[in-house]
Formats: sequence, structure tokens, C-alpha cells
Amino acid sequence: MVVEILPPEEVGEALLIIFDTNAVNLLQPEGPTADIIRKLRQSGHHRIGVPWMVLEEMAAHKARYYPAKHQGVLNALAKLQEDLPWELKRS
Repeated sequence: MVVEILPPEEVGEALLIIFDTNAVNLLQPEGPTADIIRKLRQSGHHRIGVPWMVLEEMAAHKARYYPAKHQGVLNALAKLQEDLPWELKRS
């Protein structure tokens, strides 16, 4: 995990916690660890952040599934069209 140390004038009284890609990927949004992180942030004594590159990596990880999911939707629409007695209108 990468930890960035900022000068006190940038952080103020809050403790800054920065997550790297691995930490974010392992974090379950509805899990207890995410609840703890939310509570720390709400306390006002902690600041939570991720570098921009982490957001880019997360988007890339998610995007690799888009072609397969898109094809799944097209297959479902084709199957639906086969089963419907009327024409399926698309917008």
C-alpha cells in the first residue's frame, strides 16, 4: 500500500489515508471495512482519498467486462424477439 505524507499545513488536524489500487479492489463497498472507513471520514479527524491513477486503473478493470456484458444483452434481446408474438421496438 502506498502512503503519501503531506505537510501539516495541507492536512491540518486531519489524518490523511490514501488507498492504492489493491486496497480499493479488495474493499467490499457493503462490508465492515468500508463501514469503518466511512465512519473515520465522517468523524472529521480523517481524510480519505485515492490517487487519480487508482481511479483510472479501476475503470480499466471494469471496462474489460463491458464487451461480454454488451453481447449478453444483445443475446437476451434476440431471444426475447424470438419469443414475443409482436415486434420489439427499440429507441
